[in-house]
Amino acid sequence: MYQNKTILGLVTARGGSKGVPRKNLKNLAGKPLVGWVIEAGLSSKYLDRLIVSTDDLEIAEVSRKFGAEVPFLRPPHLAADHSTSVDVALHAILGLDKKYDYLVLLQPTSPLTTGRYLDEGVRLCIEKKVGAWVSVSEPLTSPFDNYILEVDNYLTPLIKHNYTRRQDYPPVFFINGVVCVTTTESLLNRKTFFPEGDLIGYQVPKEVSADIDTDFDFLWTEFLIQQTKQKGVPRG
Repeated sequence: MYQNKTILGLVTARGGSKGVPRKNLKNLAGKPLVGWVIEAGLSSKYLDRLIVSTDDLEIAEVSRKFGAEVPFLRPPHLAADHSTSVDVALHAILGLDKKYDYLVLLQPTSPLTTGRYLDEGVRLCIEKKVGAWVSVSEPLTSPFDNYILEVDNYLTPLIKHNYTRRQDYPPVFFINGVVCVTTTESLLNRKTFFPEGDLIGYQVPKEVSADIDTDFDFLWTEFLIQQTKQKGVPRG
């Protein structure tokens, strides 16, 4: 709880995955992928409750061992490739016996989030009285350098511009999935985590914004974790 607002943490972890089979249970630096975000959620000072939404009995069992609640199993139609995080979150909000003022979305594909980032998101979202707060990072390459490969391999700029030097590019950021905080009222009414005109971003380091989708992503994230340990940088 923060400023008398009740806060629900929601981990979304379905059993299926196209890129890496059983991804949410795959070992990452000594623990299953889903375990990383559960530990981050439990280290938060402000979350009143942490639940996992899954359709998978094994993920449910592992999640409970890590200390999260699994109050229900997600129906199959919300665990398909086309299912959205919004639909899953709405199912969770409406399926609980208690109502919460805020929802914090934690995705196992962003395992390097920490309780500190979760709490910063909650604090800013509540204090600034906005519908949603999301973490952002600088992209590895600017979209002003990107092209579309057209028919017969002709290249067309993704963004038409008159900049001649990279130093003149305006700063751009992408929503990295490390943490998302929203009011449940906004989510219920607008059906989006990104309400236009009522959304603020908070920059986090690139090394925190690892996004797990392929086997290479697992290797790269394990490297980042190992580097952090060697430098003695605490998580939290």
